[in-house]
Amino acid sequence: MKLNDIAAHKGISILYGHRVTKAIQHSITPYAKTTITPQFLNEFLEHHADWQALSLHDIQTQNYHPNTPAFALTFDDGYRDNLTELLPVLEKHDVPAAIFLCNAFCNGTMEPFEHDFGSRLNPDQNDVYETQRTILKRGPFKHRQAKLNALIEKYDLSAFNTPTEFLNPHDIQALINHPLITLGHHTKTHPLLSWLMPWQIWDELRSNFDLIAYPYGGHNCMVRLCARLHGYQMGFTTAEKVYNPKTDNPMAIPRIELKM
Repeated sequence: MKLNDIAAHKGISILYGHRVTKAIQHSITPYAKTTITPQFLNEFLEHHADWQALSLHDIQTQNYHPNTPAFALTFDDGYRDNLTELLPVLEKHDVPAAIFLCNAFCNGTMEPFEHDFGSRLNPDQNDVYETQRTILKRGPFKHRQAKLNALIEKYDLSAFNTPTEFLNPHDIQALINHPLITLGHHTKTHPLLSWLMPWQIWDELRSNFDLIAYPYGGHNCMVRLCARLHGYQMGFTTAEKVYNPKTDNPMAIPRIELKM
């Protein structure tokens, strides 16, 4: 993966990923297209060694050289491999990164609905997954849980037995104190925020962090207003373009997918 070589004052490449693992999953799962290997990340950082590797705080305070290309790394959801596989690569290259945590994933009260659904399907049922997964993103938690249960019954799916390993409270505490890591919020239960009512958005955004990554990149004026009122200083989307600090809304910062 090669980034567009432009000066930082014209645009910063803010990259987003999810998992970092040696074993890439090829089953029906939302992780399939958002997972990289440690080797890939190592090669990416070597290839861009002459770029500025920025923290989100650097971007927020404009602590960078305006005429040198720059990038920043972000990872969503809070997978445990961000600690075990991602962090050693960051330490090797002395590169910072941000990790956006979803409360329900990290406290073990919720499995990502799309993974729960996809992992129950047979390999030849990918068309079922692709046509049904969208409804598992929309609405409050109980609505999405009911939709998942309805799909399980409709397709007579097997029991769920492939839980995802997320960062636990002990892991998170270790990362809070790490000089290369910035932690941010990724909502309470990972809904598409733009499909919620204002009071539901407000509840999903509650946290002690000042950075928010909107699940699936979904946002609108109400989402951004609630984020501002909650005290967030920056909000991150999944719009595929570089971030221009002079013209882009800090509550709707675009990010580029980090992919192999």
